[in-house]
Amino acid sequence: MQMFVTFWDKVNKTVVALEKGVLIVLFVSMLFSGALQIIARFILHTPISWSEEMLTYSFVWSSFLGASLAIESLAHFNVDLFISPLSAIFCQACSLSGLVDHALVHHVSFL
Repeated sequence: MQMFVTFWDKVNKTVVALEKGVLIVLFVSMLFSGALQIIARFILHTPISWSEEMLTYSFVWSSFLGASLAIESLAHFNVDLFISPLSAIFCQACSLSGLVDHALVHHVSFL
C-alpha cells in the first residue's frame, strides 16, 4: 500500500510540474500574441486574424489549469460565515448536502 501511495505522489508531482510548465507557456504566449496584436493593429494598421482566438483559448485553458493547481494546493477560498457557529454534526450535514447537490447538478448537466 505504501508503494502505491509513493507512486501516486510521484505521478501527482509530475502532473503538477507539467501543469505549471504549460501555464508558463500559455501566459508567455498570451503576452506575446497580445502585444503583437496591439502593434499590428495600431502601428501597422493590419490586425492579425488568429491572435484573438489564441488569446481566448489560452485564457480558458489557463483558467482550467490554474483551478486544478489551486485545488492541489488548497488555495480555493471558503465562505464559512454561516456554518462556523453551528454544531459539528450540522456542519457535516451541510457539507454532505452540498456534495449531493453538486453531484445532482453535475448529473443533470450531462443529460
